[in-house]
Amino acid sequence: EKANLHRRKVESLQTGDVISLINTDRDILLDLVEKNTNTKELASVKQWTELWKNLLKEYYASIGSDFKKLVEDLRNNDCKKHEVTIRTWLQDESRIGPDDDADLISIALLTKSDLLSDNIKRVRDSITIMKGWRHNASDFIMDKIKAQIHQYADSSFINKKISVEGLGTVNILKVVELSNTWENIDLKYVNRLIQ
Repeated sequence: EKANLHRRKVESLQTGDVISLINTDRDILLDLVEKNTNTKELASVKQWTELWKNLLKEYYASIGSDFKKLVEDLRNNDCKKHEVTIRTWLQDESRIGPDDDADLISIALLTKSDLLSDNIKRVRDSITIMKGWRHNASDFIMDKIKAQIHQYADSSFINKKISVEGLGTVNILKVVELSNTWENIDLKYVNRLIQ
């Protein structure tokens, strides 16, 4: 039958439901943000959202890319984030910014950056703006993908991955079991298929 697509919270899923997990390539989101944002405003927001990461990467390089020392030095500047999160800050180019101003302050102290220290609010505001732009781009792409799923989705697509040209992929899965055991996962995997 014709697919009836709607958002549903995980708590309301039931055995037998068919779910689609939409995965958009990061580059597509970035392109969409860049094409639909005022060039001057985009440059300003990028300057501030990239400041903390550039400082952190420069410091990391200056200590010979010694990750254990980086973690220790961040701890000495009151950073309480898990090592996995710190590694993500260095490696995940899609990470816009730390979730907490305390982390920005720790990075400013570690790198002895007055520019970051004096502009925590500006950096946080820029992180919020960039997240909003990417969220809007993601919603736009998701709506386009959902419109295309209506054209060809049927029961033969269950447990398969569909590629939507130029937009991303969709995993269509059937819920066979629900577990009441919750797992703590890194934020980067939220709304992503883990296994």
